[in-house]
Amino acid sequence: MTDQGDMFGGDLEHLRSETRRKSIPPNGTTCPVCDQKVDRTRRQLSQPMARILIAMYRQDQRAPGQWIHLVDLLARDFPKRAPGDGQKLRHWGLIEKDADAQPENGAKSAGQYRITALGIRFVLRQVQMHSHGFSFNNQFAIDTKADLVGIEWCLGKGFNYQELMRETGAYPP
Repeated sequence: MTDQGDMFGGDLEHLRSETRRKSIPPNGTTCPVCDQKVDRTRRQLSQPMARILIAMYRQDQRAPGQWIHLVDLLARDFPKRAPGDGQKLRHWGLIEKDADAQPENGAKSAGQYRITALGIRFVLRQVQMHSHGFSFNNQFAIDTKADLVGIEWCLGKGFNYQELMRETGAYPP
């Protein structure tokens, strides 16, 4: 039987290691085995994500534990926002996906999510999260070297946390 490393003209683990080493943004690299573009993308816990999380918190206050169709929430509260920003919140453990929901009309996902206990604590400023993570080959890892930040940092200067929370009824007038 032929060793996989021999099939590819070298040690397969060495090729994997080289690919990981070279796949640093923004350039990425080409896989020496399959010639596919390999890229590692740095993602930030962003202002739109923080606003979406607050909207999910607001919905959870009205109907605790209920699943939310993310596309419907975005259409109602953020009509110009694509669902990708909201879906990325799951990488930080701030929302969870309903694994039992069945997709409709050929969709990849049913799009049902709910805020987690960690998400609620983040919205209420009880915990901080690492500001960035990396996506690579359909996987995501938190950048543990990134700063720990609160929701106000994510919102930035353009939004007033107290006003956003007052709208939820969870912040004193």
